[in-house]
Amino acid sequence: MKELELDFQRAPRAALWPQAVLALLALAFAFDVAWTYAETRSEVERLRTRLERLPVAPERQSMLKVAQRPVSEEELKFARDTIRRLATPWDALFGALERSRIDSVVLLSVEPDPEDRSVLLQGEARDYLAILSYVENLREQPPLSRVHLTRHESRQTEPQRPLQFSISASWGGKQ
Repeated sequence: MKELELDFQRAPRAALWPQAVLALLALAFAFDVAWTYAETRSEVERLRTRLERLPVAPERQSMLKVAQRPVSEEELKFARDTIRRLATPWDALFGALERSRIDSVVLLSVEPDPEDRSVLLQGEARDYLAILSYVENLREQPPLSRVHLTRHESRQTEPQRPLQFSISASWGGKQ
């Protein structure tokens, strides 16, 4: 009987053709992407030069002149004010109001002042304890501070005699 030789350390021979096919596919794909990019870029440049050669309509010329005029100080102030109002953290304020909601309290108005970062809340409640609970819930909300009950009165003319109240608070960075 012939002796059997086993070599466990020899690495198995892998087929090279799948690797070569994948490399060729990758090269073809890269070439296609480069070709498409070059064609698209040349098309964009061609269209850009064609657009620059087109005559501008008279009504468009007046619009271009308006856009090129200097901006007045009043317009600049208005733009800054608009940007400041848009950057105000409204989500934090309204989120705090939603989280502090109580069933026996109804808000009738929310009057925020973005410059002072203050808010005036007006509402109605069934009883005085509900108002105090609502004020305490507002105090526990992180963006709100200096929460105070500024006014309350009973509405004797209505059948259930609800209490009307006003609450002032600060929110955000200014305190």
